[in-house]
Amino acid sequence: MKRSFSALAVAIIFLFSSFAAATWQLYENTEGGYKVLLPGVPEESSQDIQSAIGPLTMHMAMLETSDDVLVYMANYSDYPDSLVNSKMPKEDITMFFNNAMDGAAKNVSGTITRKVVLNYKTYPGRHMVAEIKEKHVVMEMDMYLIKNRVYFLEAIYMKDAKDITGVKKFFSSFQLTAVK
Repeated sequence: MKRSFSALAVAIIFLFSSFAAATWQLYENTEGGYKVLLPGVPEESSQDIQSAIGPLTMHMAMLETSDDVLVYMANYSDYPDSLVNSKMPKEDITMFFNNAMDGAAKNVSGTITRKVVLNYKTYPGRHMVAEIKEKHVVMEMDMYLIKNRVYFLEAIYMKDAKDITGVKKFFSSFQLTAVK
């Protein structure tokens, strides 16, 4: 009897500790002017990239998990205002987002399966889903053009994942805290 009580206590402690590990918390990037919910603390980094319009710096917050969703990532980059901004003509904004989505899919050898127009308040945005067949994974991305800053929210998960409810929670939690 005493032994089975100890086993039950260990099982309960394990169960509650696994729930605690998946606790979502608010991540705020004050320099980037945004906040988002994540199921852990992301690693922050910056990377200089070469784009079609010249060099850019991508500021990243990435969280790798052991759940069905493998990676959550929030990125932003500032573009030259004279070349890219949310006040551009609608057709230029469409071309910008199409190029960004095509480039993101190409970078991971993926195929875009869905594109959706969205907005963050009055600012233009897009949602995209791409399949990376060789790796059996899916990449979902929301992107928003806020003045001359582009925010990218990405989630990567196994194609046969059973629980991707965190993806919607992550995307819908995005909030600006300051507009540059």
